[in-house]
Amino acid sequence: MNDTEFHTRATTILDAIEAQADHWFEKLDLDVETKRNGNVLNLIFENGHQVVINSQAPLHEMWLAARSGGFHYRFMAATGKIRAAARTCMTPCLRFVPKRPVRP
Repeated sequence: MNDTEFHTRATTILDAIEAQADHWFEKLDLDVETKRNGNVLNLIFENGHQVVINSQAPLHEMWLAARSGGFHYRFMAATGKIRAAARTCMTPCLRFVPKRPVRP
């Protein structure tokens, strides 16, 4: 994969994570704020926890930082892994989502 392909995939992943946070807010009434600056996406949860997700183009990796630690994700296949990678990046974020009932 070249740098242009990586950038395209990284942008798609950040877009998917941002859309998931919007879904949490709209459908689950969870207060999660997103702030995006270039290749860095910050998720700020109502309980004060923050998660930072960013792309590392030189390494062709996605990095996620949270109180629980740092996680590095690398693309392993040329196709079909974008959504899986976005879901994988979201898994550590779910620890910070407050437990609440879904709106009727």
